[in-house]
Amino acid sequence: MANKRKVFILHPGHSSGRDSDAANSKSKSTWNASRVSLSLGTGWIRPEDNSTSRESLGRSITLGGLFGVSDNGAAYVSLRRSTHEADLSTLRAAVEHKSSSLAAARFAYGSNDNGDLKALAEVSNAKNSQVTESNSVFKYAIGLDKKIGKGTWLQFRLGRNRTLDGTST
Repeated sequence: MANKRKVFILHPGHSSGRDSDAANSKSKSTWNASRVSLSLGTGWIRPEDNSTSRESLGRSITLGGLFGVSDNGAAYVSLRRSTHEADLSTLRAAVEHKSSSLAAARFAYGSNDNGDLKALAEVSNAKNSQVTESNSVFKYAIGLDKKIGKGTWLQFRLGRNRTLDGTST
């Protein structure tokens, strides 16, 4: 006996009741769907005049996660370990290298229209003593993000930030 399958073909603008609602909900993912990521990175820098050999900017590994909280909320967490990272305050002399760890968390609350407008609060353990690229992040902030086009967001933040020269703003 042959297998029998039900096949539903949906055309734009045509609704066939409950089956089309289920198909539409599966094809449309929510902005706060839970997920986990792992990323690895490395980089180098060299003066434009090639007066010195290339200098390592370090290596990093980041473990991140997004966890949906209710229909409109999400908690983001990330842990980053950077090794042999250039101390940016020493780039004009003998470059020194450092290792650092960074933990960050963000809570976002998005609008019902798939998160095109989000209010958020974020914190990190960025240290004043680390003048590295990975520590040039917000120590704490509140903000708004507004999607203005596909892949384009307008972001507003108010908080304390670490800058590349080692100062806080």
